[in-house]
Amino acid sequence: SLILNQTRLVAMAAQEIYSNPEAYLAGVDPDNPPLDAYDFSCNYDEGVLGSFSYHLRAPRGVLTNIVEDNQGIVLSADLDAGALTPEQRRELYLASFLKTALGGIRNFDNGDGTYTGIGATYFCLASSGIDILADTLTMDMVEYDARGSEWYIEAANLGPGEVYWTDPLQDASGRGASLICAMPVYVDGELIGVAGSGGDIDNIREIVQSTTIGESGDVLFYILVGALVIAVIAICIIFSRSEKFVIKERERVTELNKEIPPAKEIRVTDAEDAADRADADGKKED
Repeated sequence: SLILNQTRLVAMAAQEIYSNPEAYLAGVDPDNPPLDAYDFSCNYDEGVLGSFSYHLRAPRGVLTNIVEDNQGIVLSADLDAGALTPEQRRELYLASFLKTALGGIRNFDNGDGTYTGIGATYFCLASSGIDILADTLTMDMVEYDARGSEWYIEAANLGPGEVYWTDPLQDASGRGASLICAMPVYVDGELIGVAGSGGDIDNIREIVQSTTIGESGDVLFYILVGALVIAVIAICIIFSRSEKFVIKERERVTELNKEIPPAKEIRVTDAEDAADRADADGKKED
């Protein structure tokens, strides 16, 4: 699916980048790299809201110049680079190379700067909690620690290459019910972050309902291919089980043979024994 492929795309790119940091840190101070690739949505021009963009969300501990409303919601802030360790600064700098992957699948262009299908694609850094998004901005969201979210927690407990799907849940940006696909990224056994993509359920429903088979029969083709794949898998499972059954039966017969007692020595009758002795005596007389 679109959401799964987008999540894998970001995870694969992150795996490559964070496995080879030296190649991407060339030419910059590794302890003080520039951190201007992304900004918080509150610092974008208002005209950008409602359009596709890249931006940050972060825990309060790495925010500065915070402006809140009367309910304590952060309306605007800046990143406090001084609150980050050198390693965290490097990780955030390396995330700047994820921009192409984060925006790699721009869903369905509505022609007005907005996109439907995938609500957001993101990569949350494990050490700092900073979350980098490619998103259609619909509201300002600054303070957010993805490490406390279901999609992050569940994915962080998975092994390399495994994927977690949430049940329908309320999108943190206020867009309604969404599905989120998440995948952990490890380097040398250490969790670097979690990649994820979220799809607005209403948008997904509209896409499905508006899809027609048409003369090309594309949808029908994919349905048939899917059915064929399922059939092949089923045959493989049946064959595998049959083969295991035959092997198991052979093993059972072997065990039964071991349980049969060895044949006892059968004694000849007395008459036959006497005849044999007579024969032997006659041969001696000759």
